[in-house]
Amino acid sequence: MGNRLADPPKNCVRCGRPLSRKRYSGVLEDMGVFLRRKFCDRTCMGRAFVKDAPSYDALSKRGRKFLGTSCESCGGTMMLSAHHIDGNRKNNSPENIQTLCVRCHSTHHHRVRRAGMATPGRMALAG
Repeated sequence: MGNRLADPPKNCVRCGRPLSRKRYSGVLEDMGVFLRRKFCDRTCMGRAFVKDAPSYDALSKRGRKFLGTSCESCGGTMMLSAHHIDGNRKNNSPENIQTLCVRCHSTHHHRVRRAGMATPGRMALAG
């Protein structure tokens, strides 16, 4: 009963550490379970599934690409910012970007919050 087959060589997919069969209450981990296992522990598994999000600067740069030369609400040309119509800062499609000056942008978001709306939407144009 003391002779068992050696574990096939396996390494953790994320960190590369060698895997060996675990013991639970003195009982060796089932070979089928061991062969399906890809990570050395839960921490490695969790870290392997985390996706790197683009930085705020990268997202901001993408959004500025679609900025106009003047505020779409008041026509001002100073301190322009990108307003995301659907409220998602990662959605930088041209249809989702509205060019607003800082004053109009903050006024719009203040009104949206006071109205209790979930998504900001497009700011009404002055006129």
